[in-house]
Amino acid sequence: ASHDIESANSDATYKKLCRSTMAKCSALWNKASRSTQCADIVRDTFQTCLIVPNATRWNSYYYAVDKVRLIVERHSEDRIAEVFQALDTPTFRPNELLFLREYCCVMQPLACALDILQAETKCFIGYLLPTLASLRTKLLGLKSTLKLTVPLVNAVLTGLDARFKGYDSRHDLIIASVTLPQFRLRWLDDDDRKSQARSLLYEQLRVAQQQHVESELVSVDAHDSSIQAASDDDFFCFGVDTREQSDATVEVDLYLSDSSREIECLKKFPGIVKLFKKFNT
Repeated sequence: ASHDIESANSDATYKKLCRSTMAKCSALWNKASRSTQCADIVRDTFQTCLIVPNATRWNSYYYAVDKVRLIVERHSEDRIAEVFQALDTPTFRPNELLFLREYCCVMQPLACALDILQAETKCFIGYLLPTLASLRTKLLGLKSTLKLTVPLVNAVLTGLDARFKGYDSRHDLIIASVTLPQFRLRWLDDDDRKSQARSLLYEQLRVAQQQHVESELVSVDAHDSSIQAASDDDFFCFGVDTREQSDATVEVDLYLSDSSREIECLKKFPGIVKLFKKFNT
C-alpha cells in the first residue's frame, strides 16, 4: 500500500500525473492541519473536514485521498475554486480529477483487504487466501476500465505476487480457509483447485479421526477387558478402514453443501470443527 506502489512510477506519464495530483492533495492537508483558519474554511464550506494521512496506518493515505475526491465531486467547480483560492492552493486540472477517481478505484479494494486482515473480531488465518484471491480478482477486473492508473494496478499485483508467493499452495492455509463456513470452496477459482481442496479436507479429516481412535485406545485402562478385544481387532489389519473413510467423506460432503455461513454451524460437524480449531486458532 505504501512501498510496492512506488514501482508504478517507472511509467513516466503516470509518475508525472501522480506527483502533480498528490502534491495538490498534500498542499490541502498541510493547510488544514497547520492552520485552524484554513480548517474552518473547509469545514464551513463543505460541512466536513479533510482527513490527514497517518504514517502508522497503511491505508490512511487512501482514505485521505478519497475524502478529497468526495469533496471535489460533491460540490460545484465554482465553490471548489473559491475554497482553493482562499487556501492559496492550486486547483485540480481535469486529468488530475480523473486520476483521483481512478486512484481511489484501484486502492479501495486494497484498503478494504487491509481492514479485513487487521480486524480484531475475526482473527483467523483462514481469511488470508480468500482475501488475496478476491483482491486479485477485483484488480484484474478494473484494468480494462482504467485510462491513467493501469501501472498502479500492475504494481499492486506484482507486490502481492512477490510478498505472498507460494501461499496459495500451502495445505495449512487452504484447510484453514475451507473450514471457515463463510468461504468453504467459494473462493477457489476453478474446478481443479476445488477438487484438490475437497480431497485435502477428506484426507485431513480421516487422519484426525484415526488419531482420535488411537488416543482413545491409549487412554483405556490396561486391565480393562475391553483392551484385549481392541488389541485383537487392531492386530487384524487389512488396509484402510472403509467405514471410517466413508464417515469422513460423508461429513465433508455435508459440510460443503451446507448453506450457512455462520461459524456456529460448525457445531453440526464434529470432525470439521476440530480441523477448524487446529488450523484457525
